[in-house]
Amino acid sequence: MKGGETVKERDLTLAALRVNKRMQQKKVAEILGVTPATLASWEKGKTVPNIMRAQQLADLYGTSLDDILFTLKNTLKQID
Repeated sequence: MKGGETVKERDLTLAALRVNKRMQQKKVAEILGVTPATLASWEKGKTVPNIMRAQQLADLYGTSLDDILFTLKNTLKQID
């Protein structure tokens, strides 16, 4: 997190939401019409879903987009 950004108490990661619903990655991927690898990439923060898929995830997990924490991990190496 950078300067002044905070994580709201209610923010949940995609992986946490899926686990709370007792769903397997394979099943969620099947429902959304994506590969399990794509879902895993979203959950790990390597990529983020487009807005349509993000809303589908929120609906599937019974939450709002505002409550989902989408993080994109910086994969670039820092240059000194």
